[in-house]
Amino acid sequence: MGYSINDIARRSGFSKKTVSRVLNKEPSVKQSTRETIEAVIDELGFIPSSAARGLALGRNLLIALIHDNPNPQTVMNFQRGMLASLRDTDFAMAVDHVDRASPDLALYVQSFIARHRPSAVVFLPPISEMQELADVCERAGVACVRVGSARLAASPNVVWTRDREAVRSAVSTLIERGHTHWGLVRGPEGFRSAHERVTGFLEALEASGLLLDPEFDFTGEYTFESGRNAGRELASREFERITLFCCNDEMAAGLQHEIRGAGIAIPQQVALLGFDDSPTSRHVFPQISTLRWPIERMAQLAIERVLEQAKPSGEERGASEGLMPTFLERGSTG
Repeated sequence: MGYSINDIARRSGFSKKTVSRVLNKEPSVKQSTRETIEAVIDELGFIPSSAARGLALGRNLLIALIHDNPNPQTVMNFQRGMLASLRDTDFAMAVDHVDRASPDLALYVQSFIARHRPSAVVFLPPISEMQELADVCERAGVACVRVGSARLAASPNVVWTRDREAVRSAVSTLIERGHTHWGLVRGPEGFRSAHERVTGFLEALEASGLLLDPEFDFTGEYTFESGRNAGRELASREFERITLFCCNDEMAAGLQHEIRGAGIAIPQQVALLGFDDSPTSRHVFPQISTLRWPIERMAQLAIERVLEQAKPSGEERGASEGLMPTFLERGSTG
């Protein structure tokens, strides 16, 4: 026999509204009242309807992850972190891929929110850097968390990493160990992560009195193929020994694949430093030295921010602290 919220109210002696507040985990219910109602729920084996709860809240119990990231591994790792954090909650996850170049992107997100009525939206870079998307969520009354490689706003609802500082530290360490001739494979134009990582790299060179060799300054798109393109260009030029910083591991792996095919030894002739600590960096030989982007921890923090926004609280939360990527030395730097 199926039971309803009316049966819980009748058996517990409390109003239907109070039972609903307990089911929705509202913090304003007295502990003794909550315990009595929860005991009845357990006794009857009552399982609340997500649809009914969503109707009561005016939103579906859905967290939307919206992205336009060219690196599938990054998106998959973030999804894994979100799912792990949502496992013991009543929320489910939806994922949508958008086109950051579309002039109608803000209208699309507005329509997505109207159609699916999510409780919150999480934006991955680079679209997380677009203030107008956060404004769309605010106007719709939907919680929003933005993820990035720098502090995008002085808000507790931004989860960010200290990419510039981490790259500067890692490159400085390698310089101290004798890596003094440097090249670069940049990330996509307009990505804040690429800007932060390149800036940290150049700051490390400047602090050591070194310069980026302009003959080895390559463009990239955060893809394996763009790394291969850089590798082909590198193999066509003359050099004795050089270290390249690639703004992500996919490009570093593509470059490594190309130059090994050209008979160039790693790390004896070319040393490589990547960024992300993607599985790709560990599945090649030699393994690629990299900086671990704490993406699953970022996903966990994003869900914590979402759940905090769902709770009524009089406390003003401060801006979040940035997470520091970790330098991992492997065979590609010797």
